[in-house]
Amino acid sequence: MRKQPITLYDLINLLRNAEKEERRRQREVWSFDGLVYTEEVVSIAHEEAYQESAMQVLSCFADCATSGGIVTLSDMANRLSWPPVHVFIPLLFLMYEGYLEIIQETFFGEVYISPLPGLYAVNHEYQSISTN
Repeated sequence: MRKQPITLYDLINLLRNAEKEERRRQREVWSFDGLVYTEEVVSIAHEEAYQESAMQVLSCFADCATSGGIVTLSDMANRLSWPPVHVFIPLLFLMYEGYLEIIQETFFGEVYISPLPGLYAVNHEYQSISTN
């Protein structure tokens, strides 16, 4: 129970807050009809021969990275002479498989790729699997 009478100022503030909340809800509306699941993406990657390009990207990363170093997506794209998206898709595949970690600190900022422990051994294992 309110002890003071509600003022016009209070009502205006409540209306503004309600309008802000409604705008926020409208921006955050998500459609769950078109969700893409990880398994679907991985199956598409296999169908489109991303394993070969993933092996090239992983090899390039191993060449670029110093011990425990971080490599940028743009550095790898320049070194491979590929468009960044053609490097990024195999990187997503490699991250899903547990080979690398991808970090982006800000929206539209640089993408950093860091090795997970044992990358050198994993790289050789990945190459032997893909050549069999």
